[in-house]
Amino acid sequence: MATALAITQRRVAPDGRELGLAVDEGKKKLFLIVPVQRDKVRLAVLRRLRELTPMEQAAGLEGFFTITGVEQVGEELLLAINFDQALWDSWSEQRDRRITPEETVLLLNRCLQLLLACRQQGIPWFGFHPTDVVWSASAGPVLLDPRLGLILDDVMPAEPRRDFCLPPEVLQGQAWTESSALYTIGLTVYTLLGGIFPYQTGDASDAAESVLREEPLDIRYAAPETGAALARSLAALLKKAPAERPTLEQVREKLAEVMRQGAVADEDQRRSFAARAVRAVEKRKGLRAVRKYWRHRKTVWLVAFVVVFLVYFYTRPLSAPVLTPATTPDQVVALYYQALDEADAVTLNQLVVRGAAGKMIDMATLARVLSDFNPLGPREVMRIKGLEIKKLRETPEEAVYTAGYRREVVTPRELQEDWCADRLVLRPVNKIWRIVQYESKVLKTEVIEVKSPTEDGVDNP
Repeated sequence: MATALAITQRRVAPDGRELGLAVDEGKKKLFLIVPVQRDKVRLAVLRRLRELTPMEQAAGLEGFFTITGVEQVGEELLLAINFDQALWDSWSEQRDRRITPEETVLLLNRCLQLLLACRQQGIPWFGFHPTDVVWSASAGPVLLDPRLGLILDDVMPAEPRRDFCLPPEVLQGQAWTESSALYTIGLTVYTLLGGIFPYQTGDASDAAESVLREEPLDIRYAAPETGAALARSLAALLKKAPAERPTLEQVREKLAEVMRQGAVADEDQRRSFAARAVRAVEKRKGLRAVRKYWRHRKTVWLVAFVVVFLVYFYTRPLSAPVLTPATTPDQVVALYYQALDEADAVTLNQLVVRGAAGKMIDMATLARVLSDFNPLGPREVMRIKGLEIKKLRETPEEAVYTAGYRREVVTPRELQEDWCADRLVLRPVNKIWRIVQYESKVLKTEVIEVKSPTEDGVDNP
């Protein structure tokens, strides 16, 4: 192992990673140089590196670099990798360029070869990341061992963050599988070919929601030169459900088909996707903005929802059922959820305009809530599904109920489903049972994007 004194040159890639050239007894060696200033972090990284399962150079595995040794020199860790002159010559140009469709096919094949070697050698599954791909002047896109990036992430954080690049099932707590690794290969290649990350990269909640709910835009909007067969292959790798993704063998068959048909689109296809790219990207931004607004205003929405519907329930027109001293608590609760299911934007707007809410609640409070959030738009419809009401207790002075249901809000662009759990307390007010306490929790939310019949898909030419 070479020492620090034997390092003759250093080169820094645009992303900050440093590669050193050393000479040991006349033989050139390459070192990935990792600065680690804190002792505890250095020891933890060293331990994980030394516990790394060695990966044998399997037959057909090329364009792959892994560590062959580790040395600590001062506040630097030197990770020896297999020497390649072309990699050294082109190190300072890393990540300055996007890969072409032809290079994409080459990179996909190399990733699949690595995955096959892991399967054969029993190496635990792991995820790929765009920064695991480096450029060699002679070999094109090559791979640094993705496991290195995972270990070094604390001291050399990647961009985008590695936790933004997890497959949906891993984000939800499931174990890594071969299908999970294939998903990250698709995500890595999509990012390098298109020059953009297909999901949001704001905060962790934005990124997780984007990965779980969004389908990436067709790669041809970002890289119009991509052929249709290659675009379909990438879309298949990025399916949300592992069962819908192709197997390793199926991906290899598809790549063989891509190579026969050609990875590059013809001029008409390029012009078609380039012309529609701006509209597709803006539409996606709009959907993200709506979803983010809803997530950050959920509490305000819920408060407004409860207040307005309670007011509506108690101030409904005379043609609706009227509460009397003979109305039982069971009937009051049933009527409340009936009103909830039948309400729409017009009803709520009329309620506020005519000031009927003043009979039951301070109008200043209602106005302040509504100024923060408009519960329903003019084209939105709300329905209550699967209502289950349970009476906990009833005395002459008080009745307590719980309710569970699924609330659907349908807009022209999406269907939002909220799984809700309510607790209602009723007491006699002027001898008439009223809901005096109301608590509601949203247990789970799902948003399904409603696609129009003309919306572009990966199969479009």
